[in-house]
Amino acid sequence: MNLRCLISLIVLPAALCGCLGGFLEPKQDPTVFYIMTSDANAPQRDIPKNTIVNFLPVSIPSYMARAQIVTRTEGGAVEISEFFRWAELPNGGFVRVISDNISSASDNLEVYAYPAVSGQANPLVLRVYIRECVGELSKQLEFKGQYSLSESISQRPFAECDFDYEIPCGATHADYVKSIDAALAKLASEISAAIESHIKGQK
Repeated sequence: MNLRCLISLIVLPAALCGCLGGFLEPKQDPTVFYIMTSDANAPQRDIPKNTIVNFLPVSIPSYMARAQIVTRTEGGAVEISEFFRWAELPNGGFVRVISDNISSASDNLEVYAYPAVSGQANPLVLRVYIRECVGELSKQLEFKGQYSLSESISQRPFAECDFDYEIPCGATHADYVKSIDAALAKLASEISAAIESHIKGQK
């Protein structure tokens, strides 16, 4: 074996190890996970008696039923982000935050989110239908839908209201999540006000 062959046999494995070493090195995961957050300054309501609310599952648009955060882009297209994701599915986040915001409006308000239900007789029943929850970064979040409140699951609602909010979005996905938090806080405030009006009207 000549010297050139011998050198090749020594150098080639070292070069291959260097290439494979770089390929096999662990890569940093760029994925960022977000959660929706309750409003720490929810408006307080004057609820004169202990009031229980059974909160049925929230209906959401199909495009939101995923872990990836969905935003709108120019021309009516949407972007499904690979690296900006929800830490919980949006449906669960909506229920958790709306429940927390309503409950925090009064010491006399208690919300049970399905499948949890209250055993108390005649709890109020809350339904929320979200038809639109999408926006473009640096522009506006569109948050549309309807909520209803009734005195039992079989009775007609005493409050049935559409909501249609436009919430300013920042330039980042973190800002976008905050705009959803703001929309949920606004919705919960409307719902707690409707509960207050109903309870006071029973006097």
